[in-house]
Amino acid sequence: MKSHCPARILILLLFILPVPTEAFSVRNLKPGDILPDTQEMQPLRTEGNRVVLFVRSDKEESGVFLKEMISKLKKHKDIKLIVVDTMPEGKDNPALSRDAAEAISVRDADRKLYGAVGIIVMPTALYIRADHVLNTVMTGVRPDFGLFIESNLKALEAGEVPADPYRAAEVHRNEQKVLRKLTQAFQMVSAGNYELAATIYSGILRNDAANIRAALGLGYVYILAEQYDKAVPVFEKLNAGAQSPRFKFGLHLSRYLLSGGIEGMDGLKHEFNFEPDFFMVVKIAAQELEKKNDMEGASAAWRHAYRVLWKRCRRKK
Repeated sequence: MKSHCPARILILLLFILPVPTEAFSVRNLKPGDILPDTQEMQPLRTEGNRVVLFVRSDKEESGVFLKEMISKLKKHKDIKLIVVDTMPEGKDNPALSRDAAEAISVRDADRKLYGAVGIIVMPTALYIRADHVLNTVMTGVRPDFGLFIESNLKALEAGEVPADPYRAAEVHRNEQKVLRKLTQAFQMVSAGNYELAATIYSGILRNDAANIRAALGLGYVYILAEQYDKAVPVFEKLNAGAQSPRFKFGLHLSRYLLSGGIEGMDGLKHEFNFEPDFFMVVKIAAQELEKKNDMEGASAAWRHAYRVLWKRCRRKK
C-alpha cells in the first residue's frame, strides 16, 4: 500500500511553520498591531476609523453579516466601511453588491490582502483606528453577533478595548428587572399594601444597597405605614452617604413624626423636596404644619408640591 505520510507531513508543516507576514497578510495581524504600509495594503489604509469586512459574495453568511454591519453603522456615521470581496469578478452576488453600494469596494480574488494560507473564515471584520492600529478582529457569524458588532464599533470610536457585550446585555436585563420591581412596589403603595411594597423595596436593596429609588421608596412606605421608627434609620443612612434635599426632607419628617420634636418641623420647612410619585408624603407634611397652625409653612409645602406635579404633567404631554 502506498504511504501518504509525506503528504500529511507537508500539510502539517503548512500550519505549524511560521509563514512570512506578506503571505499571511492581514490574518497575521493581532489587536494592537499596525496595518503594514505596503503597496498591497494601500486600499485599506484610508483616513479615519474604518471597518474592513472580508466577504465571499457566494456565501449567505457574508450577506447576513454585511446587512447587520450596515445597520449598526447608521449610528456611527464617522466610521467608514470597506468591503473586500474575495471572489473573482463574474461570481458576484447581486444582492450583496447592492447592499455594499455605499461602501468602499475592494477586490481580493487572489487573497493577497486576506492571505491565501491557513483556515479561511468568512466573513472577517477588522476594526481599524485612524492611526492604522488594529483595534479588534471578529470572524464568522455567531449567536447575537449584532451585540459584538455594536460593542466593537463603540470601542473603535473610543479607542478602547471592546467590552464584553454579553456582560453589557446581562447588566441591561438586570436593570430592566429592577425597574419592573420598582413599578410593582409603587403599585402596591397606590393600593395601600405598604407591607408588600416594603418587602419588594427591601429585596431590591439586598441585591443593590446603593439603589437610591428603592431606599427612598422604603423610607416613604414606612412613613405612610406610620412605622416612623423604621423610617428614620433609612433616611439617616441616605443622608450619611450623600447630601440631597430629598434625603433631608424624609429625615426631618420621619424624625418629627416619631418624636414630635419641633426641631424636626423647623428643618422640614426648608427642605420641601420629594419623589413626585409619593405626593401623599408631602401631603402629610403639609397637614402636620397645619396642625401646628403654621400656615406659612403649610402653604410653602403645597406650593412646592404643585410645582413638582405640574412639571411632571408637562413632561408627560
